[in-house]
Amino acid sequence: TEGNTAEAILALNTAIDLKPKDETAYRELAGLHMTRATERQREAQLLQVRALFRAPSQGFPSLVGSSGQSVFPDEIGSAVTTEASTQINQALQDAQTEATLAVDAYKRLVALQPHDPNVQLELAQAAQQVGDAATAITAYETFLKLAPDDPSAGVVRQQLKQLRAALASSSG
Repeated sequence: TEGNTAEAILALNTAIDLKPKDETAYRELAGLHMTRATERQREAQLLQVRALFRAPSQGFPSLVGSSGQSVFPDEIGSAVTTEASTQINQALQDAQTEATLAVDAYKRLVALQPHDPNVQLELAQAAQQVGDAATAITAYETFLKLAPDDPSAGVVRQQLKQLRAALASSSG
């Protein structure tokens, strides 16, 4: 409730260690990891925008030597660009890690609630976000078996079609 997601995740992991079949804890844990993944993705986007504005423009005419390279290399611009790239890559890597942890929590929740279509849908969406097409396809298929008349079944069928096409093109 205080917005300290990191401490909440630690507390939920402790709760799960003490009570390994606590379905609510797994769902909350997965949700918090997805929230952190979204936050880190948003941070990466902001860093990219900031890098565009911070990137030095051609302030001085570039003198090019006979080798085709600048006589006066832009060391400041290079340093700014390198720092921005490092921060952006770290944020994206952190987002991927958080989303993967969410998928793991959803997989453990599915083991506890294999017949809950909502859990299957949440697993599928999280797996799709991290690029785990095989897990997403399996979870979407299970969702459709459990809830074929659900209002979101049409969207799920479209997602399945896209995932299968992407999987076929990447393996072929």
